[in-house]
Amino acid sequence: MKMDNRITQEEIRKTNRQQIYRFIYHNPRSSSPGICAALGFSRPTVASNLAALEEEGMIFKAGLQETGQIGRRPVLYSIVPDYRVAVGLEILENRINIVAVNLYGKQIALISPHIRYVNDDSYYKTVCGQTVSFIKSLHLSEGQVLGIGITMQGLVSPDGKLLIYGEILGNTGTEIGVFEKYLPYACCFIQDHGCLIYVAECPPGRRHHLEQTRGNRKARSQRHF
Repeated sequence: MKMDNRITQEEIRKTNRQQIYRFIYHNPRSSSPGICAALGFSRPTVASNLAALEEEGMIFKAGLQETGQIGRRPVLYSIVPDYRVAVGLEILENRINIVAVNLYGKQIALISPHIRYVNDDSYYKTVCGQTVSFIKSLHLSEGQVLGIGITMQGLVSPDGKLLIYGEILGNTGTEIGVFEKYLPYACCFIQDHGCLIYVAECPPGRRHHLEQTRGNRKARSQRHF
């Protein structure tokens, strides 16, 4: 059966909007004429997409462009930095760090409660409760949180769902599900770069064992797909 490869008007509009938003993200205080010139879009296309993005709360009017000429000055647009917010949760031996950042990676808030790590359900429930309370304190709207990236001292599987090596905290084999059951947000493990340094400096024999263990776990994981 021959597939229909035609692009719909809706897909074109979506692609145009994404390109315009991405351009404004990388070029704050952009004007409609500037966007037209940079992307090669028509003025009506840019104008309609700017109106839609502003209505959705993704961008805002950031002032007027100084032209040095008499007449109407172009409106400047920037993205709303906290239209979406990402949360980071760092698990350490004697405390946790919970941080919220905007779309530019700028810190919005940070707390560091002292909670001693224990690899059991009670600990994960407590930590997740602290995380939920932290997010609620920011008064974010529903859907504003992109997700939660969780860092533990260990090596993470490629899909971000398993801690395949966790000798530092004694938690090898910890699955992302221990957090997901208590957090109503998308979650994934993020590689802790400090652990990479630890592995690089460990004795050759132990490093070989680590690499072999990591390879075996990866192979088992791939058999599930």
